[in-house]
Amino acid sequence: MLQFYLNMRSKGVTLCYEVMDADTSVARVAETGEQNESPDGENTFQSPTLISVSVCLNLCLAVVMAAGIIVGGTQLHHCPVQPYIPIYLIVLGVMGILSLILTFCASTRKSRKSCILSSTALCIVHFFNFCWLIAGSVWTYPIYPPDYRRGPQYCQITTYKLAFAVTTLLWVTLGLIFACGICVSVLNSREDTTAPDNLPSQNPSYGCTVAAAASTTGDV
Repeated sequence: MLQFYLNMRSKGVTLCYEVMDADTSVARVAETGEQNESPDGENTFQSPTLISVSVCLNLCLAVVMAAGIIVGGTQLHHCPVQPYIPIYLIVLGVMGILSLILTFCASTRKSRKSCILSSTALCIVHFFNFCWLIAGSVWTYPIYPPDYRRGPQYCQITTYKLAFAVTTLLWVTLGLIFACGICVSVLNSREDTTAPDNLPSQNPSYGCTVAAAASTTGDV
């Protein structure tokens, strides 16, 4: 952006002209177009990839949650050292599948009211899942390792190992999400601090004539 200012002391008028270099403007427009519009091949590649990854992750989560319901239901009375572990698996599986259903409903609803209801229900379910995960951690970790043979400290091996693995995996996932959120926040803050302060005016005046004081001191 090139700016030219001319003071005419004799007439007491200041002419301000704000001229943009043609080559620079064309280059900026071309750069903006490249950033906003990606090639067709890239778009057609990324969109199915993201959808496929999302579907695979949701299917894996649904399988794990269904396994928790089945194992917890069949081994309900086979963990006397901590009877709440099978119940923990059953409730965690049911609420996990419910959260997937609500997520799908929230993403497909077009009306505003339905979207708000689905999002509110999803937030409540996620909050319950987090509290339930804390409770499951209190029930699962302190008895590690249990006795896998019949006795007062007995817990069926599949039931306990599944509860231990699912709980640990969920905590690791939450930690990764939290770390990624911090990294994104730090990067955004650095971009804000390194952004140029002197930006061009949003409402520039081209070829405008501004009335100045009758007497002007100094030349520009």
